[in-house]
Amino acid sequence: MSFQTEVTQAAQNSDKKALDAVVDKMEKYVNSFNNDLEALKLKSTEADVLRDKMKDSNELGLELAEAGVETKPDMNKVNELQKKAVDLQQSILTDMQALQAKVKAGA
Repeated sequence: MSFQTEVTQAAQNSDKKALDAVVDKMEKYVNSFNNDLEALKLKSTEADVLRDKMKDSNELGLELAEAGVETKPDMNKVNELQKKAVDLQQSILTDMQALQAKVKAGA
């Protein structure tokens, strides 16, 4: 079952304990994934920057999930985190497109 499905079910059932459990599970997953990203041996600064942005995006997603499951979510904080997430995702997409173009040009 995906995190999104688990969160949706817990939210529909107004199950705060289940929501907290999903966020805890997400945190473990994000930490593991970020450790795997960090372990990659990258040969270019562009790829290294992209890795760092991906880790930031993972952390931001986790922070957004934590903010969203608060008993009384601070909607200003949630909206700010959502904007940061969108901006970061756009930056990652731009970086990936630039890397793809560089790879194609070198091929």
